[in-house]
Formats: sequence, structure tokens, C-alpha cells
Amino acid sequence: MAMVHLQNGNLKRFAPNGPADVDRETPVWVRKGFVKDGEFEHRYPSDNGEILLEIMELERLEIALFPPGELLTGSGEAVVEPLSPLPIGASLDVERGVFYWIPGAGFLGDHQLAFLVKDAFGNVKRRYIHIRIKPKF
Repeated sequence: MAMVHLQNGNLKRFAPNGPADVDRETPVWVRKGFVKDGEFEHRYPSDNGEILLEIMELERLEIALFPPGELLTGSGEAVVEPLSPLPIGASLDVERGVFYWIPGAGFLGDHQLAFLVKDAFGNVKRRYIHIRIKPKF
């Protein structure tokens, strides 16, 4: 699986060396709702490496795979690649490593996300995020 990154403003692709391990230690930073400058909350993976997030139907979700505002590498690279298609209405900022989603009406239940993430040292790991959407009413 190739990964996407930006270098000098150009979109490039590269493949990790060998299979990527599951990241069982690194948190994600989560912000819910529509408050633009709201606080991010840390969420750590479980023993199996999955991060569980619960939101309400129509609630905005922002997931930073790196600390918010952190320069990912000295060369301007950003390296995040989804391992499966993103849900309808979702977007991924590959330069900042941030996933955005406002699930539409009826997107209830469980949704699985999987990403390859490359850190500033060139380490590539898989990140699994489980999003559970509950009814608003």
C-alpha cells in the first residue's frame, strides 16, 4: 500500500518497507462539535490497538493523528494514508494528519477507520479508529 505525502507542494507516493505494526501506544487528539477553538482530548488505543470514539448523530468530529499544530517533519512531509475508503462526507488533510467528518442523518452504528501513519523518524504504523454514532434523540 502506497502512502501519500506532500513535499515542496507536490503530491508524491511511497511504499513502507515491509508490513506496518499496529500502533498500540500513541494517542489521537479528538475534538467534537462545532466550536472552532475547542479543546482537543487525548484518546489512547486499547490493548488491541483500536481507539473507540462515540459521537452523536450529526455531531462534527475532528481527529488529529499527530499533536495539533505540530510540524510533522522538517521537510514539510505529511504522511497519512487511509487503508480503506473514507466515509461519505469525510475528508483527510494529509499535510496535517487530520481527519474531519460530520456524519449525515442515518449514519448510526459502528464505523471502522484504518490509516497508515509515518512519523518524523520514518516509522510507519497502522492506526485503527472505531467510531460509534448514537442517535441524536
